[in-house]
Amino acid sequence: MRFNRVPFGNTSSPFLLNATLKTHLAKYPQSKVVQELKSDLYTDSWLSGADSVKDAHDKFCDARSILADCSMDLTKLVSNCMSITSKSKDGVYHIHDGDESNIVLGLRWCSVQDTLSFDYRRPDDSVEVAHTKRSILSIISKMFDPLGLISPFIMYGKILFQEVWKLKLDWDEELPLELKVKFQKWIHSSQSLNAFHVDRSYFPGMLWGDLKDNIELHRFGDASEKRYGACVYLRVPVDNGSFKVSLVMSKSRVAPIKALTLPRLELMGALLCSRLVNFVKNSLHLDSRTKVMCWSDSTIALSWIKGNLSKKDIFVANRVEEIKEFASPECWQHCPSEENPADIITRGVLADKLAHNSQ
Repeated sequence: MRFNRVPFGNTSSPFLLNATLKTHLAKYPQSKVVQELKSDLYTDSWLSGADSVKDAHDKFCDARSILADCSMDLTKLVSNCMSITSKSKDGVYHIHDGDESNIVLGLRWCSVQDTLSFDYRRPDDSVEVAHTKRSILSIISKMFDPLGLISPFIMYGKILFQEVWKLKLDWDEELPLELKVKFQKWIHSSQSLNAFHVDRSYFPGMLWGDLKDNIELHRFGDASEKRYGACVYLRVPVDNGSFKVSLVMSKSRVAPIKALTLPRLELMGALLCSRLVNFVKNSLHLDSRTKVMCWSDSTIALSWIKGNLSKKDIFVANRVEEIKEFASPECWQHCPSEENPADIITRGVLADKLAHNSQ
């Protein structure tokens, strides 16, 4: 299973830059690099990239010069290309290949392999974990997954927590045996997360600038009685009329305790799908010409999206109206449940099974 990189700014390019600021960004004259600095600064780090070593190096030098005029220092530079760091001017702390302490938006980035991984520390086997509602919530809250790459695994824990919540147990009350066994399996499988590596680049070896005009966005929504979710993929043509596909990100939600019908949950999955693809499209700076395809395995939800709003109740009408803001009804198509990649999000799986999933 090979997922990909952070969908922000120009980090889709082959050569990634991760520079750290000494202070906060101030106001200064507008330029292309300035706009990128404003949009791609996260706390004290600037993430960017380019399709060539020269462009990446020049961009870093321009950014450093602009920030220096504002009394702001780039104090360290990380790149997956050794020649970029070796060309940088003195005064910048370079992190070279072989270092393993690079963190990008909470994910561990290995610049040598150009992969992202999770730095999840499961509870020590020598320490007995309390089988309580409090413990489940505590472990879920420690899992940082901004791209939704392990959302099916986290969903397993969320479903477990909701089952415990319905029993109205106190926070520190021991779980029933059946739920205790599920909790133990979930914790035990978490050790597989540390071996879970994903490509930082969507399409390694391919230039982002050459791909943007031919990229397609495919989004999938799904739901079950207990949860709903969505995922977004990029698809680009390659030789011989074939395509390459890469997951961008996914989102998952636990269904409200107050029961909704399955068609309404499917509609919620479609809405989450629409919001997600809009975020991805804006983050990757894709223009209005980008082809967007929307997929659902619910014929009822699709009939609502393609139908007349005046004949629907308020719950359905409001959500359909928002869905149509992101894509026309003609973009929505049906896909069989067994071919819907969002299905694994709503099912929830253990980490060892997730690592071997091809979707």
